Amino acid sequence: MAWVIAQLWGEQNKYLFLDELTSALDLKHQHQVLKLVRDLAMNKGMLITLVFHDLNLALSYADQVLLMKEGSIVASGNTLKLLSPENIEMVFEVPMAAIFL
Repeated sequence: MAWVIAQLWGEQNKYLFLDELTSALDLKHQHQVLKLVRDLAMNKGMLITLVFHDLNLALSYADQVLLMKEGSIVASGNTLKLLSPENIEMVFEVPMAAIFL
């Protein structure tokens, strides 16, 4: 990833596609890398597309999500609205219960 960021660093209006960027990282390093990616999006004008299977990371860092099931798009839009217990249950076929603290 460092090599890709170095190539894009001085550029504006670039696109970056990252697939399971944090899958081999521990929790601390996952958040360090995703904070850097978010900074690139916010301050360098990059459009960044990330593939996640970790819904907690998607909720923490994604502004928009695209939910897919069996290769088809189910829904897209605001992360907080779309990652509802109902949508998660429908897409991942896992019973969900909302817990509010």
